[in-house]
Amino acid sequence: MPEYVLGELCERIPGVAVKDGRAYAREPIQPRDVLETTEMTLVRILMEHGGAMERHALETLCLAAGMKVSSFRNRIAYSPIITGRGYGCYGLRGNGSAAHRGGAGDGAPGAGPVHDDVPRPGDLERFQSPRRR
Repeated sequence: MPEYVLGELCERIPGVAVKDGRAYAREPIQPRDVLETTEMTLVRILMEHGGAMERHALETLCLAAGMKVSSFRNRIAYSPIITGRGYGCYGLRGNGSAAHRGGAGDGAPGAGPVHDDVPRPGDLERFQSPRRR
């Protein structure tokens, strides 16, 4: 969608502000307020382990927490908050080290931000002002 349309939509959403070409949440968004139970389980486990884990270990902990195998597989494959880090490792988007993506890094989970190609409103380089009629 064109940036000016996105900007206009964001201005109309309660709790969202548009400033200097970027869209921001006026208040921090709590994961528990927007995620369903299986995604919250994944987030909790990943955060307890530095933001990234090997798939088998992650699956074992999720199943021990009561998640069904089919739910785990679905969230790993389709959740917008979980990303593959290569070599069977998964983690939270925007959290982890370059080593998990095959780049330079110290290899410690949570060592720095992941710069993936997923667009986020706050990442737009420029934001056209909404067109007024």
